[in-house]
Amino acid sequence: MKPSFGLGEFDPSMPYLYDREIFEFLVALNQIPWLITGGSCAGHANPTPCQREEPYIDVAVRADRLPAFVNLLTAWSDVDPETVFIDCTLNYHPEVVTSCDFDRLPRWVMYTIQLVRQPNNEWKAADFAKLIAVIPKRRTR
Repeated sequence: MKPSFGLGEFDPSMPYLYDREIFEFLVALNQIPWLITGGSCAGHANPTPCQREEPYIDVAVRADRLPAFVNLLTAWSDVDPETVFIDCTLNYHPEVVTSCDFDRLPRWVMYTIQLVRQPNNEWKAADFAKLIAVIPKRRTR
């Protein structure tokens, strides 16, 4: 069983909480036993101060599965290498409870995955579907 972030976990029974373009992508990611999603956004063309232009997903990855996570990021980058850029950063801030709280999530490391698309950075459900297609069907533990 996956541990709990304590906030922001994906709940597929409440799809209205998520941007519809990214919902199926979140469903697919949460089927991976070594990955947990937290906050997410499909990106906004004209973001308000509390929105982002680029899509992002906060994830926790089991430390012993980091090579598999890197392979997944590489596969996403290879979907459309001319226009898609995957920016993955360590999600760390001492004031954020879900950043790298090893007491709460021992052996898990948190990252923010930002998806950048050139030239206009517009993401649709079909674009996320291309990323879903390269998620390994064999879910390894």
